[in-house]
Amino acid sequence: MDSGAAGMNMYNRQPEPEAAPNSVPHNFILSYVWQLPIGRGKQVNIQNKVLDGLVGGWEMSGITNFVSAMKFTIVVAADPANVGAGEERANATGMKPQRIDPRSSNLLGFMTAAYATPARGTFGNLGRNTQQGFGVNNWDVSFSKNFGIRKLGEASRLQIRAEFFNFFNHTQFNNPAATVNTSTFGLVNSTRDPRILQLGGKFYW
Repeated sequence: MDSGAAGMNMYNRQPEPEAAPNSVPHNFILSYVWQLPIGRGKQVNIQNKVLDGLVGGWEMSGITNFVSAMKFTIVVAADPANVGAGEERANATGMKPQRIDPRSSNLLGFMTAAYATPARGTFGNLGRNTQQGFGVNNWDVSFSKNFGIRKLGEASRLQIRAEFFNFFNHTQFNNPAATVNTSTFGLVNSTRDPRILQLGGKFYW
């Protein structure tokens, strides 16, 4: 919980205390490394150098991250209260705030009918951080192949890596536009990065 910064009405702080915008109810992170038990000297011992070079020495690692959706504030532009303050909030219409899937709603991220522009000379009756945004469902995965270089020592090896960020190419939306009296209100106009692949090499000795 926090009480925001200056707030929209310096004479009334009562509407300000709400869950903080960086409040994360759940954040699950799993890191893992799996060395396939196949290859020279492993559980499935392969003595043939050519075959070992093809199927031995493989390793998979990754980081899986699930983050609950955080909430954000619906604001209004153009200072309808005529007080020269920023971040004035919208009005709640009585409809329950509801997040919707942008993929099936022409990029609309929530029910905009839950919010309205306050009348001139008034502050909005909406609290802070009332609208739920979108969470994170991300898998970063790498596949590595280790080539032993025995002449340089028992532990020496060359590792070739293929690293995938957002491996499943899962679309992860950023929060929709949150200014009620604009043409883009409620629309999702950006996402997190799509799948990215990078190749790399590392020499251990």
